[in-house]
Amino acid sequence: MASGKVNVSKQIDLMDSCLSDMRTICDAFESQVTRLERMSAAERRENAIEHSNWRDANQRRFNAQETTMVKSLAKVERVDPKTAARYGTRKREVKSKFNEVLAAFNSLGVSKDASAARSAAMFAGRTKQMDLDRSAGNDAHISATAAILKETHADAEAGVKQLAEVHGVIQAANAKVQEDNDELKRVELTLKEIDSETELAGKVVRNMLKRVYTDKILLVFIALVVLGVAGIIIYSSLVPDNDFNVPDVAKPPTPECVQIMANGGTC
Repeated sequence: MASGKVNVSKQIDLMDSCLSDMRTICDAFESQVTRLERMSAAERRENAIEHSNWRDANQRRFNAQETTMVKSLAKVERVDPKTAARYGTRKREVKSKFNEVLAAFNSLGVSKDASAARSAAMFAGRTKQMDLDRSAGNDAHISATAAILKETHADAEAGVKQLAEVHGVIQAANAKVQEDNDELKRVELTLKEIDSETELAGKVVRNMLKRVYTDKILLVFIALVVLGVAGIIIYSSLVPDNDFNVPDVAKPPTPECVQIMANGGTC
């Protein structure tokens, strides 16, 4: 399959899965917005970093699912434009809802980028470290540094997880392409085998026709010979005295001629 055969059913299942995950993320944002609304402004500011990290991680999940769905839509559109249009409308509806809940989430005091929040936390951590160094010595300094490293490690793990998800999507696409190529090769081999068998069958049929024509010609000649012999036999039976104009040289000698030749004469 030079152009790659699109398995529409498989792509539809993949798009349904993406839509389901995107809706789940929207629902999670709605629940988080409700929880934040019940909190005081001070509590929201105190947990701003945690909320920002949660938002960024789920936003990355949503974007990854959206990217996968866009790729599937492009494949399906080449084969079934109506289905692609229907799923495109569903995707836009979910995207619109996500933008609404994201805006509501950000309006509750967590609209700063996670990177900015982490920078502020790191700065506050350094300030706190200086105070701890002055007040509690090296043990407190080590604890604060470990907390900062732990937070940085969590961010790195989130990035690695996102990369792993993208890598999984790429591997799935490569596996599908390889599967389609293998199917194309099998079909091509089957067609070649059919062509070879068809050509062989044609040769066999031509040889059989030649033999049939040869047998017919032989039968005609045999029939002519049989008819000729039968005609001679019938004619000889009807006209027994007819010598068929046999030349004298070929005729056998008569008894009288044999007697004369025995006496030294000639016929």
